[in-house]
Amino acid sequence: MNQPKAYDKSKWHDEAVAKFGLPQEHASHHIVFFFRWCIEHEFVSDWLRTEWPEDYAAVREGRLSALDYFEMLDRCLIDDMLTDEGNAFATAYFDYNTGRYMEDLIVTLKGFLPSEYHIPFNDETYGRLKQVIDGRYAAWKAGDVTNVSKAQSPKRPWWQFWK
Repeated sequence: MNQPKAYDKSKWHDEAVAKFGLPQEHASHHIVFFFRWCIEHEFVSDWLRTEWPEDYAAVREGRLSALDYFEMLDRCLIDDMLTDEGNAFATAYFDYNTGRYMEDLIVTLKGFLPSEYHIPFNDETYGRLKQVIDGRYAAWKAGDVTNVSKAQSPKRPWWQFWK
């Protein structure tokens, strides 16, 4: 049996957020922008929609914050929370090592803030980042993977030419 793939967990960022003296919820903000986008595009798996249908409907209707919903889900974004298409896009775009998501978040929202953890999660900041994610998704759907993922050219010392 395969273990679920965790794209990101807020607890991985709790220590950094604490060092800045920010509320713990700030460890989730960068994840929740993408999670809200997945909810709005119906890239959330069936089990997640049916496990807590009232909460899912409340997020879709704007009666419950995506941040509050994410907090109820143990502050994790895991592959079994997404549809196949949602996972394929998340793997290409959201992945820390290969995707451009964090780069887009920082360039779009950080400005003069001390860190990406200082970016507030609200409708205004989400709206700005949503436009960028929409563009990346459209490029990905069109097959432009380089627009979504970082260049995959490994950097090796010249003397390791055989690798």
